[in-house]
Amino acid sequence: MNDLPTLLHRAARELAPLWPLDEFVAVNPLLDATDENVARVLPRWGWRHGVAPWPREVHLTEARRRGLPLSPDDVVDEVRRPRPGTALERSHPNDPRRHDLARRLVGATLLEAVTTSQSDAGLWSAVPGVLSRRGTGGTGSRRERVRVLQLLHRSPTELAGLLGLRSEEDVVEEFARHFARLPGWSGWAKWNDTHPRRTHAHRLSLAEFLTLSLAVDAALLEGVVAPAPEIAPLADLIPAHLSRLEAAVEEDLLQRLHPVSTMNPHPRAQFVLCIDPRSEPLRRALEHDPDVETFGVAGFFGLPVVVRPPGLGVDYDGLPALLDPLAHLVSSDVLATSSVTTRLTLDALGTLTHEPEAMFALAEVSGWAA
Repeated sequence: MNDLPTLLHRAARELAPLWPLDEFVAVNPLLDATDENVARVLPRWGWRHGVAPWPREVHLTEARRRGLPLSPDDVVDEVRRPRPGTALERSHPNDPRRHDLARRLVGATLLEAVTTSQSDAGLWSAVPGVLSRRGTGGTGSRRERVRVLQLLHRSPTELAGLLGLRSEEDVVEEFARHFARLPGWSGWAKWNDTHPRRTHAHRLSLAEFLTLSLAVDAALLEGVVAPAPEIAPLADLIPAHLSRLEAAVEEDLLQRLHPVSTMNPHPRAQFVLCIDPRSEPLRRALEHDPDVETFGVAGFFGLPVVVRPPGLGVDYDGLPALLDPLAHLVSSDVLATSSVTTRLTLDALGTLTHEPEAMFALAEVSGWAA
């Protein structure tokens, strides 16, 4: 039997590489061809657990749309046939759940490795850690994943021997069928093999892909496995996810537009103050009390009244400008004699310093005094 590189070359002869977008090349049109790079392709395939079906009518329609030749008719008929099965699928032809479990286990493991791989060593360095974690990919029991992990040290040819394949032709055919089972991942691996100098965290070789795929088949052939869980169709999940996303955006927007108020909903006192520099310090001081609420009002406001303070017997207008008095307030308090004297003295001093005629009287008195 030839060496592994020769076997891989023969098995992948008809496998189209999955080129990244920055190479400006889109190939593999019959196997879910895409114009996106691998960073976008892998999550979409990952939702389907890495499984791209054998060419169906949808792929033929896409090829016709791109103007790709699909003749003669026997070629079209050939790609419409069911995908040839791997050793696991041939051993259990009536167990589609086991077939699906194998595809999902390989695809989910590689997809999770994409999210955890951070070094130029590529995806393969992250695969053992992914398989050893509980609940990897949401598929496969822990016993099955541990068994796959134990088989990863074997080469693809050794794993093919565990599956009962002896001749070189049988081994090459088995390799090709594993490539066809997951054409997206295998196409990405072939592109990496044809560009060995491109080192990056998502690097995957054909040998590494085959090792994982064959190890999964060998592990699942060793015993009866649990049925694969049902997967909700993508068309059913999109509306639910979209609805929740829209609700989350709406809730966040409303919370930002209407923040929770820290003001006491039932203040003990409310004050209406004029909006001017004189009352603003008072308003700010009152606002420090959480039980007080203030309002600002622009314009003239007040109580237009005539006031008679205690002890003087003289009225004065206590009202804003341009308003006539509406009330007459008279104090009933009685001041002491000393308080009356002080009040009259201050009132006289105010008259002397504020009334216009007082200036002339002051000059006259000063002249006589001189």
